[in-house]
Formats: sequence, structure tokens, C-alpha cells
Amino acid sequence: MKAFVINHVKEDQLPTWFYQVATNYTKLNFDYCMADRFEENADWHFFETTNLNYEHFIDYDMTIVVTAGVIFPYSYFQRVIEPQIGEFRWYNIGPDITIYNPSGTHDTTELELSYDFPVVDPSNADTFSATHDSAIDMVLKNSNLAYVVHNEIPKPVYGRITPIQWAMTVSSGFYINYILEDGGFTEDTIVNHIDISKSSIAVRKYTIANWDGEDYLSWLDHLYEKFPLLSTFNGKQFQRGHKPTHEVLDHMNEKWTHDEWITHWTKYKKCKHNFYVCNLSDHTALKQILDEHKAYDFSVFWYNGALKRQPANVNKTSQQSYTNVKRFMKTLESYNPELLVYGSDHCCHTFNGTSTKAASIMLKDGGDSRAKLWKRV
Repeated sequence: MKAFVINHVKEDQLPTWFYQVATNYTKLNFDYCMADRFEENADWHFFETTNLNYEHFIDYDMTIVVTAGVIFPYSYFQRVIEPQIGEFRWYNIGPDITIYNPSGTHDTTELELSYDFPVVDPSNADTFSATHDSAIDMVLKNSNLAYVVHNEIPKPVYGRITPIQWAMTVSSGFYINYILEDGGFTEDTIVNHIDISKSSIAVRKYTIANWDGEDYLSWLDHLYEKFPLLSTFNGKQFQRGHKPTHEVLDHMNEKWTHDEWITHWTKYKKCKHNFYVCNLSDHTALKQILDEHKAYDFSVFWYNGALKRQPANVNKTSQQSYTNVKRFMKTLESYNPELLVYGSDHCCHTFNGTSTKAASIMLKDGGDSRAKLWKRV
């Protein structure tokens, strides 16, 4: 197991709203790994402390300690930092981050990285305001990502006999195709693509219109040529050579034979496709979109982790993020209480084919999953 610790250096700052917002930014940029469907990512314990003592963490393989407001993305840690942890006992990354490696045989080293971690300084209202653009920069980056491949292994549950009539999905890879395949669908099925990322919507629309279903890696190469900004937004993610991309595409080859996939994709292309740009945390905009559609008895919505990333949580404390996800589910329930949802709350609780009516009750009765995840030491 590994540990992630937020060290609250000045306990008197804890009650302030801006400090709680900065703390939430730190939490949500790392603990979203707990809702990742690659199971090896979930071997973490999460702590907060006002009295840091490394003896508490001697039994962990490694412990990351940061101050509140540090935006330390899990994906960057996994891809760049973790492979460098080995011979040293202490790795310092600037003034705000320390990695404790109990098995290290050397003492301390400075880990030099090409990436400067954003820091929202919550010392007081003025420092928070002066440094909050770091969080906005993360919003812009998250909002422009184009998930041309989904980043998890789908295991959807439908549980109904009648084929799906209406679907809504973030424009991320082919997770919705797993749901449609398992639930059944027809050429009359309505598929609504909704995403905060305009580039992701544009790429999805272009792919549905033009891809014949053959050799998606070659199609990916074409997409990065057709849409040059994909490389700017995505970096090295979601393209040839990106390990998770190959894992999910390999799984698709296990799910469908070649002929089965071509049959599925051909029918899918003939469905009625609608495309919407929307931040799912904007409940007014979401309601306006839903109001355009009648409620179908057999409907699904895959929204993945849209509510646990930075764009949905700007200027929110963890409690406010929890309130936000309950309001989101109530918006969906008001539209269609039998709509089946697939995705996460603001932290690590997931829904897999749960009706919006049941999900609303579970969110209310189950409490704040982030508050349960993080322990005080």
C-alpha cells in the first residue's frame, strides 16, 4: 500500500473557505485514482494531519506528503515520478512536496522535473486570489482534453430485457458502445454526446461520420493529423504507444471479433446522434438539454468521472462538491427517474446501471465519499 498525506502546517487556517477549497483541489487531483477501473491504481490510503510524523507511515511502500493547495495530478505521478523512486529514502520536489520511501538505502535527493506543480496558496484571501489562476489553468487543460479512447476497462451492467432507446454519453472513446452492445440497441436508438471539451465533441462527430470501423490505431494517427491541436491538448496520452490506450483497444478486440465490431459500428453510425457542449456541473445548461428530449423508459447515461475533475469543482469545498453531485443526480432524476447512470460521484463512489432515483437516495444516505476516504492522523 501507498499513502498520500496533506500536511496542514498552520492549523488556524483550516476553517477558512479558501483554505478548504485549496484542500479540495489537492484531494480531487489525486484521489480520483480510487474510481479508476484499472484496479492496480486503487492501492492508496489518504490522510490529513496537523502534526506530521513519518513513523505513522513506516509500513507503506511509499508516502507522498504535500501541503494544501498543491495540485499533484495522479496521472503525472504514475507516468513520470513513480518509476524514479528507488534508492533514496527521501525525495524532495520543491518546497511543498516530499516522497518518503522507507526502503531507500541513501538519504535525501532533490527530484528535478520538467513540470512545475501548480500551487494555490491558501495562506490568506489575498494569496488565494493571487495564485488561483493555477487552478484555472488546470480547468482549461482538463476542458480541452479529447478522450479519443476511453481510459478504463468497461464492465457495464444493464439488467433489462428491452433494448436501449435513448443514450447520453461523454464523448470519450467507446464505453457507451459496451453499454449498447450489452443492453441491445437499434438503428432508431438516440445517442446524445455531451462534453465540456469542444475538441472532443468535434473529433467524436467526425469519427462517427467518417470512420469505417477498421484499424483504430491507424484512425488515431489520422485524427492527430486532421486535428493538430490534439497533440497540444493530449500530449502523449490517447495515441499510439500510450500503454492504457493499447490496453483498452486490446480489450475491445476481446469483446468483439472483427466482424462483430464492424456490424456493431455500422449499426451505431445509423443511430440518431446529437452533440452538445456542456459542463455537467452547470445544472441549468444540462436541464435545458434534457428538456429537448422526452423521457424514454429504457435509457442510459455514461458520464464517467466528469464530476470529480477540476472543471466541475472550481471554487468548491469538498462538501460543496458533494452537494453539487447530489444536485446533478436530482436534475437527472427530475428528467427521468428510471434513467440508468454509469459514472462516479465527486470522489470514489461509482454507479453502474443504477437508476437516477436509486442513485439520489444512495448519495443522500451514503454521505460524502471523500470525507470517508480521508482519515485524520
